[in-house]
Amino acid sequence: RQLAEYTPQVEAALGLEFGETSDTYKRLVEDEQKIDQFFYINDPRIDPTLATVMARVKDPKDAVYVRDEILKTFAAMRDKKLDAARVEAAKSNARYSFLARLDNTDTIAETVADTWDWLQREGTLQQPEGRPRSGMDAAAEQRLWDAAGR
Repeated sequence: RQLAEYTPQVEAALGLEFGETSDTYKRLVEDEQKIDQFFYINDPRIDPTLATVMARVKDPKDAVYVRDEILKTFAAMRDKKLDAARVEAAKSNARYSFLARLDNTDTIAETVADTWDWLQREGTLQQPEGRPRSGMDAAAEQRLWDAAGR
């Protein structure tokens, strides 16, 4: 399988494990109140292999603890199968929240402009057969998956 084929699964997994309804979010933001901002970035238009989790720690002495909790969550994601009901709920939310954002001309214009920019990038429309959008060749992609323990 091409790496680009995994992008929706990666996005769903990140949303479920680091989004506002995740156990990690609830624990670090709501229960323990160690951080006041917590979000993830995964833009497959730029690099489908790069996922970033950002947390703003309230007290610097908690930074190592928060980092370790985030890394534990990533480690657990390798071995844990996602709950199908939660995945379907996340997909539905993503679909309808995107549509709900298109409620004014500025947002619509920005969305169209971003999409047009992405479509005009070299190689986006006619990707060579057997090569993921990230620009990695098949051997590099396989090494990446091998390193991830898959």
